Amino acid sequence: MDEPQIDRPATRDLGRAIAAKSHDDLADDTVDAVLTLTDTVQDVLESGATSTAADGLLAFWAGHVGAKLGIEEADLDETPTAEHFDRAFQADALGVDLYQALSKVAAARTDDADFDLEAWTERLLELTNRHVAHLESHQESG
Repeated sequence: MDEPQIDRPATRDLGRAIAAKSHDDLADDTVDAVLTLTDTVQDVLESGATSTAADGLLAFWAGHVGAKLGIEEADLDETPTAEHFDRAFQADALGVDLYQALSKVAAARTDDADFDLEAWTERLLELTNRHVAHLESHQESG
């Protein structure tokens, strides 16, 4: 059986789209796309393809914080590094919990750091799901 895939460029673009607008102004299909992404990541994790799930979440958040920091898409690394998320944290574009999870997952993917990739990817998915719930609350109140 082939390992499941997540389209990282499209996922990065989705993260950029979310960050580029006020949450109140997001189209329903954009929020639905993030819901689909998190469902896909969950399925990929359950299939045992932890690296693929991690890369998908990293791509989403790299696009998101890249847009917040004004980084052009062409200047984003294919695989975001912990330093990318450190820069975002220093600029107050990430909260501490999200920053910690992104840094651990990015380090585990790029530096062969001794972190439990599966546990940190699950934590990152949990935090991403919280962000999605926040986006949905804007849709319901809008």
